[in-house]
Amino acid sequence: MNVEKFTNLLDRYLMGLTDERENDLLRQVFESSSATEFNEYSKTKWDNTIDILPDDKKLSMKQDMLRRIFALEDYRNKKKIIRIRKVVGKLCIAASFIIAVAGGYFLSALLEQDNCFEVSADSGQRSEIVLPDGTVVNLNSGTTVTYSSSYNDKNRLVKLDGEAFFDVKKNDRIPFVVETGDCSIKAVGTKFNVRGYGDETEIVTTLVEGKVITTVHGVEESLLPNQQIVFDKVANTLTKKNARRTDHLVPWMDDEILFENTSLRDIAAVLERQYNVKIIFDDCEILDYSYTGLIKNSSLTNVLDLISGTSPVLYDISGNVIKFSRKQ
Repeated sequence: MNVEKFTNLLDRYLMGLTDERENDLLRQVFESSSATEFNEYSKTKWDNTIDILPDDKKLSMKQDMLRRIFALEDYRNKKKIIRIRKVVGKLCIAASFIIAVAGGYFLSALLEQDNCFEVSADSGQRSEIVLPDGTVVNLNSGTTVTYSSSYNDKNRLVKLDGEAFFDVKKNDRIPFVVETGDCSIKAVGTKFNVRGYGDETEIVTTLVEGKVITTVHGVEESLLPNQQIVFDKVANTLTKKNARRTDHLVPWMDDEILFENTSLRDIAAVLERQYNVKIIFDDCEILDYSYTGLIKNSSLTNVLDLISGTSPVLYDISGNVIKFSRKQ
């Protein structure tokens, strides 16, 4: 690749305009033995930054940008859509680079902050990512995880909004921590699921393998396999219990849906996220109808048929809108 083509491509990448094919080209250049295109480009760009930018900061910025480009490998060949974007209030390396070069000024305090990465699975989608330490994270629909560029260096902290299953790479030196709401879940090497949607009243941690410690407002509870811990955000209580269905600890990972005395109101919220639909109710009295059962082939029609077949509820589908009404 000639230098001009490379510089244009890298500029497009820094502005977030490249597609996966172009990202592959960038990776190929950086994987080459000499990477002369990058050396020439970086010398010109970085040497043109304002004088107060020290050499060690330039080197750090280079390393961070390389890390970001190669991190894209984790998201390649995924069938589900994953968005990676800058977190509001944080300054990613691309933004700091552009400001330093094009803007002609530099905010040193901002550059001291960690670069943050946000990965999301939209409603109706599920995704899998591999973190820099090899930890595998499966994201359920409507879920976002956030981690910083210091992950696997200074910390292994992940912030969660939604539901995710974590297969943690063991590291005795740096514990793995998930933060969601007021809950902090710490593990060294283990497999566990955390459900912590911001619009729900509970945060539920389910342990499949290993051991985790959940902390809420200074109160700690440890979990063993097949146990769950539930934090009630309204009552501000932390409850540990044995999972009722040890053969279905994390149903969504097997394309299953488990209802345990779940209200139709709460079921509607699950369906909206999982199938990217809008649900309306023709009769408010049916909101508190409750359901218990495991649906294995969890297609939308299977779920709706179960609801309709086990209660006096009818459903009607129009596009992506589902209307529930009471049978007369």
